[in-house]
Amino acid sequence: MQVYLSHPVWSSRITILIGSPMRRTDLARARAESAIACFIHTSRSGPDPETADQHTVISAWSVKNFAPDCKLYVHILKPETRMHLDLADQVMCEAEVKLALMANHVNCPGISTSSLSSYTPSKQSEITSSLHCHFPSHCMGVVGDGVIYTIITSSLPITMYGDNF
Repeated sequence: MQVYLSHPVWSSRITILIGSPMRRTDLARARAESAIACFIHTSRSGPDPETADQHTVISAWSVKNFAPDCKLYVHILKPETRMHLDLADQVMCEAEVKLALMANHVNCPGISTSSLSSYTPSKQSEITSSLHCHFPSHCMGVVGDGVIYTIITSSLPITMYGDNF
């Protein structure tokens, strides 16, 4: 987050508010009632994905209750949580994305390895040892340094075209 806040392009466009989406005063301070969209992300760093998803569901319910016209985009960890998020406009399940990447490995061998290494951060030593079998040694400096960062990209859902954030 510090990288975005210090970058000249993003520093004037990002505001961090500390609070809880379960408190009406914090939602009012964030002007959620006039927002076009709200993005709720599950914490990936916690020890228990079920608990993290439970907090995400409760947060989504709270935001939708406070601002019913606001589009809701929710990121969850477990597919079982999806059934509690009928109120969300879009739900992205991390486990389903990983499984889809691995399924695509059947059609394009190696795609899951390269995609998952950019999606899931690892220790530099684990990356270097696993990449030696895929890349020549003169490429390891560039490849090994590049995959230790989490890079998540996806297509813009059709329901978001034309929206302002």
